[in-house]
Amino acid sequence: MIELLKFCKTDRQKEVIKLLSELGSTQLVAEALGIRARSVRKIRQRVEGMSGVKRTSKSRVGIIGDTHVPYEHRDYLDFCKKTFKKHRVDTIIMIGDLVDHHALSFHDSEPSLKGASGEYIDARERLRPWYKAFPSCTVILGNHDKIPQRQLNKIGIDADVWMRPIDDVYEFPKGWKTETEVKIDGVLYHHGETAGGVNGFRNDAIHRMCNTVSGHNHSNAGISATASQHRLVWGMAVGCGVDNKSMAFVYGKHFKNKPIIACGTVLEGAPQIHYMDLGED
Repeated sequence: MIELLKFCKTDRQKEVIKLLSELGSTQLVAEALGIRARSVRKIRQRVEGMSGVKRTSKSRVGIIGDTHVPYEHRDYLDFCKKTFKKHRVDTIIMIGDLVDHHALSFHDSEPSLKGASGEYIDARERLRPWYKAFPSCTVILGNHDKIPQRQLNKIGIDADVWMRPIDDVYEFPKGWKTETEVKIDGVLYHHGETAGGVNGFRNDAIHRMCNTVSGHNHSNAGISATASQHRLVWGMAVGCGVDNKSMAFVYGKHFKNKPIIACGTVLEGAPQIHYMDLGED
């Protein structure tokens, strides 16, 4: 990267290229300069274009598990920040169920928790540290994120017409965007409704015949691969970041398999799972 300095035409280009050579991460450079990661990538690509050097390395992706804000684990944000910094992540994916919408759920709500308005206010405030930590992020829409939309559709109201998008409702920063799924370097990132069961994330990769990353199943976290004569595909389940002691998850009190607090990375095509140390009871 440092060899690109001689092709820089502006001070900003020199500043970005120098920091990229030192920090190795688009996200870290964006945070250091107070600009968007997308701007860092554009500057790098412009300088590479002038140099004639073709970039061959793939993205270094950090994946945040289901958070269900405002019922996320209090230490999960810090865990994700430290993990992604350690592995020089330059792209952030939130795998879905960013917010819980417990009070609007199709299931019975816990009476000890706040109603829809109180939960919304708490969620909006608790999201602000996430916005600050990760100025750029792609949010995959999960089934909980879509609960308000599904409730409106249930009573015959077109949510696309009568409801504000989630990024407006929760005041997403400019660097945040929503997708139903996204593909980066041949890896498919989606919430995981089609990856149910203990082996769901493996079977999902097999059925799709591509490498996949999913969330949704809080008690699944790991990587499983399968190979044919012609190719190998892997599936990764990234666990979650929920506070299992919250009353929002009391329905799982007697479940044998408990939530696994973890996040994932795909570093230049190689998947890794990172477990958060919760100690022992």
